[in-house]
Amino acid sequence: MARRTPFGSPQTSCFITSERSTRETLIIDTKWKRLNAKEGYCPSNTDLYQLYAYVHRFGCLQAILLYPLVAGVEEVCFQAMGSDNDQPIRQVSTKFVNMSRSLSTIQGKKALADDLTKLLQDALKIPPAQTAATTGATSA
Repeated sequence: MARRTPFGSPQTSCFITSERSTRETLIIDTKWKRLNAKEGYCPSNTDLYQLYAYVHRFGCLQAILLYPLVAGVEEVCFQAMGSDNDQPIRQVSTKFVNMSRSLSTIQGKKALADDLTKLLQDALKIPPAQTAATTGATSA
């Protein structure tokens, strides 16, 4: 989300970040719109530009656009070079979560929590046992 500072320049903030002791930062931007066939199941340029701005602003190497799961859609990874050739490649990927389950039940909430835990494990390359120990989560 961009806001204007008192001096008129945009101020950027994001909603979900995860930092590990290695100072590795992961940004997850949740989207509640569904990707559709008409647009080729691709994120909009606006969504991609927003995430590229986040990875540069917060100095991280990867970010995730998290969408509700839709049948027929596949995960995609986009890469962008830094402004200098010696800067690392930044990565923005699309991931999906099943929002069709009931979140009014304990089982539905646990299933969603398990999906999100796995997403973090995969993105940050954390072994499942380490995540369970630090978050109290259990892996299936």
